[in-house]
Amino acid sequence: MSDDRGGRPSDYSKRWVPRLAYWLARAGMIEEQIADGLGITSRTLRNWKADHPELAEAIAEGKAPVDDQVEGALLRRALGFRYGETLVGGDVERYAVPDVGACSLWLRNRRPDRWRDSRDVRVGDLDAQGVAALRAALVDALDEELGDEAAFRVLDRLDDALGGEGDG
Repeated sequence: MSDDRGGRPSDYSKRWVPRLAYWLARAGMIEEQIADGLGITSRTLRNWKADHPELAEAIAEGKAPVDDQVEGALLRRALGFRYGETLVGGDVERYAVPDVGACSLWLRNRRPDRWRDSRDVRVGDLDAQGVAALRAALVDALDEELGDEAAFRVLDRLDDALGGEGDG
């Protein structure tokens, strides 16, 4: 495949680059590490993936088994599991309780519509009444957490930073 972009000729080899990239991905490396393992920059890897679909496919195929293993391990941690442990006195069955962090990560990624950390708010779409309602809700939340005086200090600083005019 010729490269019209200029610069030096590509070192891409259809014979070995996809195979090596597959095994690097299979070893659990992220794309920056894969590029490093190939002796190229991350930008070159992105370009090669765009120009050579077999490379993008090899990396995706290499990542899939490792991602599946990690997903399974995360699910076990989220749900809790039993495991055996050998001690001096003999074998003991233990129970790993569900991990809240694993549950949170799983749900934020698998059900982001219901579990994401933040909500998108487009302030540009709010009219003056909407901004006033948003500010009032913020005052209430800050007041509850920090107290009245601290809440207004925070809002004054926010107004100053945004060039707005506060009402308190």
